[in-house]
Amino acid sequence: MADDERDALQITRQITRQITRQIADIAATHERPLIAYVTHLLGRSDGALDVVQEAFARLCEPRHAGVPLPEWLFVVCRNLAIDRMRDQTKKERRMSAFSEMAVHTIADEQVDPPMRLERADESRRLLGLLASLPPRQQEAVRLKFQQGLSYAQIATVMETNANNVAALIHTGLKALRERMSE
Repeated sequence: MADDERDALQITRQITRQITRQIADIAATHERPLIAYVTHLLGRSDGALDVVQEAFARLCEPRHAGVPLPEWLFVVCRNLAIDRMRDQTKKERRMSAFSEMAVHTIADEQVDPPMRLERADESRRLLGLLASLPPRQQEAVRLKFQQGLSYAQIATVMETNANNVAALIHTGLKALRERMSE
């Protein structure tokens, strides 16, 4: 093997290692929030990891110009999840996976057992009420409060504008407040 070929092979290996590290760093940062989001969209945890892994695989493809990485990942995951849901029945789209995740999070808190049970009951009630909202309101509220995205980021993910996101969140929260007080 010629020196030029060895140098080219060594450079290729270095670039491959660097790209692999970058993707691993991106996955470490974004995998959990994306899995939670896709689990919500699918209504179950089955397939959520597959969707997120497919999104990470698409990192090697050219991204949409001007779209920051986190929003791009949410958009890709959303589109992949919607593709998967097309074959599901309404019953399969229930919010059970997210409810289980919220209950486990509360159970992990270091609080006394009666307080933990009270919080778990409140969380179940809130999740049930959240599930009764229209799908777009649910999605906007979850992206804002579960994932911590800004209105602009949510607008990118949901393919709408920030004013519409604000209206969806406002209307959704107003409905949740009214139903919680009943």
